[in-house]
Amino acid sequence: MHLKTNTEDYRKYKIYSKLISNHDRVTKLFDVQLVKYAFLLSDPEGKQSLFDNESILHAKHLKKFIRLYLNKYRKRTSGKNVVGYSWVLQTEAYRGIPYLHILFYLKAEMYNKDMPIHIPTGLPFERFAYAFLDDNEKREQQKAYGECLSVISDLGWYWTHICSQNGFEGTCVSYNLDKDRVLLSHGNHRYIERLKDFGDLYPDINGSSFIQNKLCSVINDRASVNGYFHYLANEAYFLPRERSYGTSRPQYTF
Repeated sequence: MHLKTNTEDYRKYKIYSKLISNHDRVTKLFDVQLVKYAFLLSDPEGKQSLFDNESILHAKHLKKFIRLYLNKYRKRTSGKNVVGYSWVLQTEAYRGIPYLHILFYLKAEMYNKDMPIHIPTGLPFERFAYAFLDDNEKREQQKAYGECLSVISDLGWYWTHICSQNGFEGTCVSYNLDKDRVLLSHGNHRYIERLKDFGDLYPDINGSSFIQNKLCSVINDRASVNGYFHYLANEAYFLPRERSYGTSRPQYTF
């Protein structure tokens, strides 16, 4: 494909190429499942919309926090079960400002679509209480489910932790449809009132008309994975003279 450099089409193609290349590398090395999150920030000054320069600053905050998040999260116990990631800046439908769409590659043995619903207890984050969907499950099955869920739930909880440490009220919304549409939510986002009404919320926050292509990608279905990355790239929010995406690096497993 011959595209002029520094054009929007070229930048979109470059994002797509990086995402699919990283996907091929990670899935060749590991047996994984996909876990997708939206990472958002609330504006600390209470603004419901931002000017262009404010929106760019917001995006830079997101990039700063995701670097902190990824650097620190890989050292956590639950972080050892994530073997790769890709993220792309997108645009919220409600405020028109950037947010992060992030894809985690989770060890396949740590993922189960019949996970129980996480019930926060207010205790330290390493301790959870769980409501199991089937009271007759064997104890060892319950233990395995709890361990798996704690990894996926902790992915979102730790984002809000990083945000709060840096003076932002953060929100993390899960929209991984492989979990039977069970949504894991952490934090509060004061300008997305629909957030608490999962039935009406566009799961990827930007109101994409290609929502099913983006969310129903199957790891062993090449066409759906290609479509997923294609739409992520085409709906990217672009920062002037900076990358609007990131992927795991070859020297790291996360």
